[in-house]
Amino acid sequence: MAEPLSSSSPRVDEFQSLTSSAFEKLSSVTGTAKGLNGFTLGTAVMVLLVFALNSLLLPSHDSREPPVAKPSIPILGHMIGFARNSFTYYNILTKKLGQPIFTILMPGRRIYVVTKPDLVVQVDRQNKKFSFAPIVYEFSKVTCGVGKEATEILGQNLLGEHGNWGLCEDMVIGMRESLKPGDNLDSMNRIMAEDICQSLDATKPEPGKEFRLINLQEWVAYVVTMATTNSVYGPHNPYKRKDVRDAFWVFEKGIMKMLVHPFPKYAAKDALEARDFVTNVLNEYFINGHHKQGSGLAQARFNYSVKNNVPVEDIGRFEIGGTIAILVNTLPSCYWILLLIHYVPGLLEEIRKEVDAALIIDKEKNHVTIDITTIKNNCPLLLSTLKESLRYRGIGTALRIVTQDTVVGGYLLKKDSMVQIPLQVIHGDEKHWGEHAMDFDPYRFVKDPASGKKLPDDSGYRSFGGGKHLCPGRFFATNEILAVVGLFISRYEMRPASGKWDLPTTFNSNAATQISQPDFEMEMEVRNRAGYEQYTWNVELRKSNKVVAVLSGDGQ
Repeated sequence: MAEPLSSSSPRVDEFQSLTSSAFEKLSSVTGTAKGLNGFTLGTAVMVLLVFALNSLLLPSHDSREPPVAKPSIPILGHMIGFARNSFTYYNILTKKLGQPIFTILMPGRRIYVVTKPDLVVQVDRQNKKFSFAPIVYEFSKVTCGVGKEATEILGQNLLGEHGNWGLCEDMVIGMRESLKPGDNLDSMNRIMAEDICQSLDATKPEPGKEFRLINLQEWVAYVVTMATTNSVYGPHNPYKRKDVRDAFWVFEKGIMKMLVHPFPKYAAKDALEARDFVTNVLNEYFINGHHKQGSGLAQARFNYSVKNNVPVEDIGRFEIGGTIAILVNTLPSCYWILLLIHYVPGLLEEIRKEVDAALIIDKEKNHVTIDITTIKNNCPLLLSTLKESLRYRGIGTALRIVTQDTVVGGYLLKKDSMVQIPLQVIHGDEKHWGEHAMDFDPYRFVKDPASGKKLPDDSGYRSFGGGKHLCPGRFFATNEILAVVGLFISRYEMRPASGKWDLPTTFNSNAATQISQPDFEMEMEVRNRAGYEQYTWNVELRKSNKVVAVLSGDGQ
């Protein structure tokens, strides 16, 4: 945050000194500039003022810090760059500088951008020095609309300097404990699986019809939203209401305006109104005690709020942040793997062979069971395709705040600065991923001992974050996506209504998310798969302590 200006401010004194020196130099050359016109002199004055303002508004730079990415336009250059190029601006700067870490100086903010996996690992290992908690604090206040009292509660022991207590730490623990392999996750998985089966049943063509038309993005959004929120919130799930679902997505689309626009009250008016509507409904859910019939996750989030004396009206405001966490990235993740499996020639047929081999078919009862744990253990190409689609379409940026002066990669990172780790840059690093890093390769993570192929290690894979901040919902999200995809490709054939496969562009993706979104909708014809139309279907998941997630460190 920029320092407030006052007559005694050292930065004002610095500004006065700079401008005074500049005008003295200007006066000294006046005699030789008599032949110059007013426009030239005016330009000279403006240039001097720009340099003076540049020194006043931007943070200073120490030679021990990472190299500076100099903007093409003083002061506002980087802001213009981000406005024009969104998340791809990091790629532009990385290519231009060729540095493993560099500094961006913006008014009131010093940012260190990490571009190499080995330095990312160093940041992850020092979670006390690089904290996500201040980001949660600002996001809750600005985006979720949390009130003053609740914000103060959230700020207590925010960095954990006095031990592992406080609302922020409790929320993290609550999510991690509720979503790790075990009984709570098993319960959520069962509800999710039943819900997906019902949605897939409703997708089959109507009797007498050859196919059903669906808008793919809209269809995935509905299936995943209902399966996820029903599993979290239980029978009184607020998101069963269409008006609540619609309002949530209006809010989600306006998040970036809330965060970066100087006048969010006006620029994000619709999003703010939608947020208040959803948070009121969520408050009613908790006030009426409906969370008691919800998941362990919903109960934990409520109980930790009560434990830390969060005002009742703010529990729903914190909870809308929880909805963002469980929904916003799972939807596009599911969309892209389903689309890419059909888009890449021959890939659908190969993955189907894996999934078909894992189906449990009871021909006497005309019933098929898909066990997701079996699929995760016996369908390496499907699992590789999931992991690769997340890598290929990842656009998010991991954020941390430096809590004390720290050295990384031989450079000094100063306290209170921000560290940013852009997914597209890390996932596009050719040294780590090879010369085809920017291509979609569904076989990238398939082990093949016979060929001697070496798999890229997880240090450069950031789709689920890393270190202490590894996404606690990765087990559930992986199960859910594989359930949707496995059931869909086993039951149905899909092709574009236009007859042409076009991979949507992603230029207009919401930069606040981790996964890109398509720029246009695709209308699809969904047909019954020949030879499987007579069966009834269900999805099962064995005990989640047997789950194999997509990261090597997750174990069995």
